[in-house]
Amino acid sequence: MNLRRTIYLVVLLMGFAFQQAHSQSYTPISGVINDYTSITSILSDDNNNVDSVVVDNYDDFSVDDTVMIYCVKGSTIGTMAD
Repeated sequence: MNLRRTIYLVVLLMGFAFQQAHSQSYTPISGVINDYTSITSILSDDNNNVDSVVVDNYDDFSVDDTVMIYCVKGSTIGTMAD
């Protein structure tokens, strides 16, 4: 493949990528979208099939909400003494 064809192909692919990036539909987000709570226990039928979690405070969550569970392995939690 010669240089002219390579440049043409790169420009063409960049054009497709640019068009695709700007044609995606999205839903604007407003207000607070992050809510946090602690998980108190994990409920499952067995250790390989986790079904649900129990949280400290469920007031900020609704049915059909999408949630992310974040677990940091090996971290230590420090609390400030009163």
